[in-house]
Amino acid sequence: VSAYGFITENYKDFSDHYYDKEMKPLVFYANHDMVMEGRLWKQLHSQKVLWLYQRQKRT
Repeated sequence: VSAYGFITENYKDFSDHYYDKEMKPLVFYANHDMVMEGRLWKQLHSQKVLWLYQRQKRT
């Protein structure tokens, strides 16, 4: 299974949505544990349960 569009360690390098024309930082809300979610995606990727797309920042 491949996953695209989920939080990764370098989330600060990218806008909240891929279609944003201007940079909009990701907002963390109290009712959603984004840090825990990011760790879970990374763990599932590391265990090869799924492949998490993790693009690199363009320089």
